[in-house]
Amino acid sequence: ENIELLSLYVVPQSTQFMVGCKRTMKNAKNESHIDYYIDVMKFNSRFELISLQKIQCGGAPKVFGYFNGSILVGINRHIYHMISQGDGPEPKWHLNLNVALSSLPTGCSFLEICDDVVWIVDTTQSFFCFIRKQNPNDGRYSLHPVATDTKPKQLTAICVLNRAMVATGDKFGTIEILRLPDDVVCDRKWRMIQPPDRDIYMPKTCILISLASFNIGEAVTSIFRNGRNNTLFYTSILGQIGALIPIKDEEASTTLQTASSTIKAGFEKEFALMKRKKFEHMDISVLDLDAI
Repeated sequence: ENIELLSLYVVPQSTQFMVGCKRTMKNAKNESHIDYYIDVMKFNSRFELISLQKIQCGGAPKVFGYFNGSILVGINRHIYHMISQGDGPEPKWHLNLNVALSSLPTGCSFLEICDDVVWIVDTTQSFFCFIRKQNPNDGRYSLHPVATDTKPKQLTAICVLNRAMVATGDKFGTIEILRLPDDVVCDRKWRMIQPPDRDIYMPKTCILISLASFNIGEAVTSIFRNGRNNTLFYTSILGQIGALIPIKDEEASTTLQTASSTIKAGFEKEFALMKRKKFEHMDISVLDLDAI
């Protein structure tokens, strides 16, 4: 049927999942027409795939995020609210395309929700962080921008660590850990700036703080966290599998830093004309122990 799958999202606490679809159709004059829609589907008792509802969305549905029985949908460069109608594990869904909760400069590539914090990634402009608030009068939700990343990045992987921290990976191989400023976490915002002009209006926000970064030399494809010891694992486009391990012991950190510096100095002495790795200046607050 000339259907292209754009995204897949499993609805929490439900048997449903949502598939973002793009269908190319031709009319009697052989003119092409593109139709975008969200197909709500499930498996029946015989494990056969059935379609429950098709929702027209007028643009490419790329990302989804769930909270309190409703879903945020990223369509092109806008964020919309999808509301469940009815109780039970198989409700009907209504997508409100009349009012966008927020808009991004180019397009939505990732959307993650942790408590009341919504992390949204633009295709080329890195992170925008919002706080989700509900109007007590009519119960409607709105997104209030609270922090942005002022360094444009083309992110290829993210992992939300907690309400205030997120790990990111980009197409140039840089893994970075960003944190919300303390005044945003405590809801006492005072260090506000006007974000750079990115072809959309954005009110004054705070700036995300970079805690650490490390470059692996090739595009990062995924990042995930081990919940037991907070180790971050990553994979790359050429098959690397690595880990970023938090060091809590100051003495161990000093010993490893000395060993790393010794190995680095020896490499530069023996192979003066060779560059050990690309973008070495991106290694901040991270010890490279590969050589050890």
